[in-house]
Amino acid sequence: MPSQSQDLTDPSRWENPAVPSEWRAEIRSSTPAFNRALTPTRDMGRIAELFRPWPGVIRSEHPTGSFTAFGPESAFITRVQPLTDPFGDASPLRKLYELDATVLLLGVSFVLLHGTAPC
Repeated sequence: MPSQSQDLTDPSRWENPAVPSEWRAEIRSSTPAFNRALTPTRDMGRIAELFRPWPGVIRSEHPTGSFTAFGPESAFITRVQPLTDPFGDASPLRKLYELDATVLLLGVSFVLLHGTAPC
């Protein structure tokens, strides 16, 4: 399940809204470091945030693009997630593909690169 916390980024790259440069040091010093057991998800929904701390759930170590997993393959799915390409060929998403996993979407639509999939 996605457990992203994309607000843990460098404020110098924030655009919507951008923050004044004189605020950036304060933002950096007051933002807690990512902790996969404690850092809440952001904009992932209530189900993802309820699932994240559930006993036996494992969260990947990516600070902004993490995923959580539960079950016999959860360690394999979450073990490695590159900082530079969190959704690419070594990501939890790729591992789900390798496992021929089924994806359940609740309360969201699925958008393809070239259009919207029928729901």
